[in-house]
Amino acid sequence: MPEIKDGKLDLKAIGRKYLRQVKRNFSAPLLYEEIVRSKKGRIAHMGPVVIRTGSHAERPLDDQFIVRETPAGGIREVLWCHKDRKEMSWAHFESLYSRLISYLEDKDVYVQRCYAGSVPEYRMSLRIVTETAWHSLFVRNFFEPVTETGKAEADEPDFSIIHIPGFRATPSVDGTRSSAFSILNLEQKVILVAGTSYAGEILRAAFTAMNYMLPRNAVIPMRCSANVGSAGDVAVFFGRKGTGKTTLAIDPERSLVGDHALGWSEKGLFSFDRGCYAKIHQLSPEDSPHIYQSTRTFGTILENVAIDPETRHVDLNDGSLTRNTRAAFSMSCLPNPVTSRTCGHPRYFFLLTRDALGVMPALVRLSPELAIYYLLSGYTSRMTAEAKDAAETEDMFDTRFGVSALTLPPDIYADTLLEKIRKHDIRCWGLNTGWVGEPCGKGRRVGITHSRALIRAVLSGALADVRFETDPVFGFEVPEVCPGVPDALLDPRSVARDKGEYEVRANRLAAEFIREFSRTEHEIPEKIRSMLSHVISLEDSYFDPESFGFSL
Repeated sequence: MPEIKDGKLDLKAIGRKYLRQVKRNFSAPLLYEEIVRSKKGRIAHMGPVVIRTGSHAERPLDDQFIVRETPAGGIREVLWCHKDRKEMSWAHFESLYSRLISYLEDKDVYVQRCYAGSVPEYRMSLRIVTETAWHSLFVRNFFEPVTETGKAEADEPDFSIIHIPGFRATPSVDGTRSSAFSILNLEQKVILVAGTSYAGEILRAAFTAMNYMLPRNAVIPMRCSANVGSAGDVAVFFGRKGTGKTTLAIDPERSLVGDHALGWSEKGLFSFDRGCYAKIHQLSPEDSPHIYQSTRTFGTILENVAIDPETRHVDLNDGSLTRNTRAAFSMSCLPNPVTSRTCGHPRYFFLLTRDALGVMPALVRLSPELAIYYLLSGYTSRMTAEAKDAAETEDMFDTRFGVSALTLPPDIYADTLLEKIRKHDIRCWGLNTGWVGEPCGKGRRVGITHSRALIRAVLSGALADVRFETDPVFGFEVPEVCPGVPDALLDPRSVARDKGEYEVRANRLAAEFIREFSRTEHEIPEKIRSMLSHVISLEDSYFDPESFGFSL
């Protein structure tokens, strides 16, 4: 039975009783020393530290659990379970937690006391416990340390996150699906993450906690990036991993507000964290100069990047370990961040997707209702296990581009978001950073230069007098031309070498959208369901997927 105080897990007592040493609030230089001493990383040329995540370079999507049961046997009905997050009993949680503490016996851990949220009235205090020094450095890059004298130790945090990658669960004993897991226990205000070194799980855990707390304060949490122009115009970027969200939000002509997650209150936007987590495989200094510079900066963590053992120079083009190489760095590395990490209300929404089917145009205009539909669908294409063969892809849907972090039903977020979009007259756009006309493996991906040109055309008003055409199936509006962009990127049908085969792909994708919406529409209130159910139109007689060998 783990130590309990006032009905909560007593982490301080656990530390005193079981751990060898608790290394609290170490600075970046001290953590560098710990990383090198423990042989968990190497210092690269010009200062970043290079680490390896091992077999878990990806997020363990199938190993997320939520404990709705209380110690007394009650159930917290407010919590939302879905296909990616299963319920775990209190008994399994208690047993697993006890085994995890036994694993830590006589080991060192690193603890950072910090805040998530840049606005004091909405911020959450966190205690983040990590097994390794480089994960503690990751925490310092992303979250504001508690600096008030004595406060870090005197006050109990709002939430605790415990990240122990060396511990492995036993599925037959622990009720998990593999050796890795992420368990949310809101009754105890704790999230356990183990069996994976993927540092993004720490961010997801913090975002999950904020997702639960903020809607109670009339704040909507969003998994997105945001930047602001010199005129105060705010652009928000939604997108899954690999869509270019971070790369496009870090624009030399605009100031970054936040990269990972933001809250939207009645006063405007505020960032949950102060870090950036960018994919850097084959990163170009010409296309992304600020991110490239961060890979040559002290304090930056480079995940799974190739490094020469003699010269300590890194090779960003080498994807032999994984294509999901990452740089984790503080926004202070950028030349023009918004230091307060706050801004006004959004003016533009960009919903990013990496369409490997080559169906979506590079840029489309969305109605508020269609924007909500696409947010609820969260469509993108994933490179299978970030495979070395980039042609290996699968289509995937993820509610609000981040279902794994939602703790409340998606309709609560969707209803509030639609209301805010209408209230603030937000211009909504869809941006395909994948393939246009020809699918992955046959065509070329949209270049970052063209994606930036499309965004800048929207922000500058260059499309105000351009004629748009409505797509008969997907319902979005497509501009006929855009300055600085080939017309073919706006007309996938014209690019496709086989027009009939393109129509098959297009209708296959539409059918997948409809199927995905029908799978979850029972969770959406009638007023939203009826409004969105016919956003995408596909006549049953128009397309028979089985006749083309597709399984939908």
